[in-house]
Amino acid sequence: MSVEGFSSKLNADYTELANTYLDHIPVYTETDFKTTEVCLKYLLEKNEVGTGSDELRERVIDIKALLDHPEIYVELEINYNLFKDIIIDRIKSKIKEFETMSPQEKKDYIENQQKQREEVQRTQAQLATAQPPTGEARTLTEAAYLAELQQQFQREGISPALLDLGIAVRILMIGGVTLNQILALDPDLRTQIFQSSTAVRILMNRGVTFNQILALDQDLRTQILQSYADVNIFMSGGVTFDQILELDPDLRTQILQSSTAVCILMYGGVTFDQILELDPDLRTQILQSSTAVRRLMNRGVTFNQILALDPDLRTQILQSYADVNILMSGGVTFDQILALDPDLRTQILQSPNDVSTLMYGGVTFDQILALDPDLRIQILQSSTAVRILMNRGVTFNQILALDPDLRTQILQSSAAVNILMSRNVTFNQILALDPDLRTQILQSSITVMIRLDQGETWNDIVAHF
Repeated sequence: MSVEGFSSKLNADYTELANTYLDHIPVYTETDFKTTEVCLKYLLEKNEVGTGSDELRERVIDIKALLDHPEIYVELEINYNLFKDIIIDRIKSKIKEFETMSPQEKKDYIENQQKQREEVQRTQAQLATAQPPTGEARTLTEAAYLAELQQQFQREGISPALLDLGIAVRILMIGGVTLNQILALDPDLRTQIFQSSTAVRILMNRGVTFNQILALDQDLRTQILQSYADVNIFMSGGVTFDQILELDPDLRTQILQSSTAVCILMYGGVTFDQILELDPDLRTQILQSSTAVRRLMNRGVTFNQILALDPDLRTQILQSYADVNILMSGGVTFDQILALDPDLRTQILQSPNDVSTLMYGGVTFDQILALDPDLRIQILQSSTAVRILMNRGVTFNQILALDPDLRTQILQSSAAVNILMSRNVTFNQILALDPDLRTQILQSSITVMIRLDQGETWNDIVAHF
């Protein structure tokens, strides 16, 4: 049964975990206090790592991982937010601590950190040569972990104040790795595993065993551990660990570097095998355009339709996917877009909002395509004006039938025409005016409206304007 909340021990453990990360943010000078405050505030506000030294950024990345991956430490998903609340509370406390420190307190803090760094260096040197204890290996429970860990390190002459290494050991052991397994590792491998403890734990949460990770070729293991977040994404989408390992090295590198793109495609219905089977250049294009592909597929375009396109046409469609989406949302079919003459297709894709404006007003796609090229340009550029006039009952054919100069004037003065027609002046009455008078009337549409509202007739206004 899922139970919400933590025991007092777990609360204390998680608080200690957060404090351990925060207390070892590197502070060398008084200026570092302010830089750290800013960086931590940015993390809380944006969930992003701000600017600062490489050491500071690396530590903040680790703290961010606590917030991004509660599953590493928390068994039940229902408690993920409680865990994150503990971390956030400790971050806020650290910011407040730095903000309220006196100059002497800052000096003492810096000196204490230097002593801790020296102890870490001694601890690492001892741990690198530590031998595994004799006796039967076993998996420790979390309750027994700290006591056993301290006793083992005392036997080996290693300081129990492991600082950063303690975090790594804790992560591994909470995931089921025994202390004996850790100490039995080759020193270089142990160092790598410690440095990648979060990666190891996330992979193990996905069902990868500790021995599977250890058995990997060194270069492959390095790649997998460095790309653990990408591997996790794939495995959450149904790709198996073995499928990833079996990939050609170059292909695996491409796939891991494009994990988000691959998942976008897979969530849209493209299979992992379909992506792998693509010609390399085509696969690169599809991965770089994954959002475009997904958007088109959301509109009913199939993956095979996209693949079957002529390369130049496919490039145009993928680069203009937002425009294609707008057109298709207005009722234009994918086949209609593909069937267009290249120059006409380019024009239409550059004017999707104008096309949609006209179509929402009742103009058909075929009517737009049938226009003389120059007239089509004018109509597309004046789509809002056309729509305003059509909302007043003027037909599309009436607009097209106008003398070119008159049509230009009417479209440029659509707001004025709208004002007059809102006062029951007909379109034909406006068209019937002498050209100079029509220009004056349209330029003075507000004045004419006021006079009409005051009771003057249209004919009186025209006769005495």
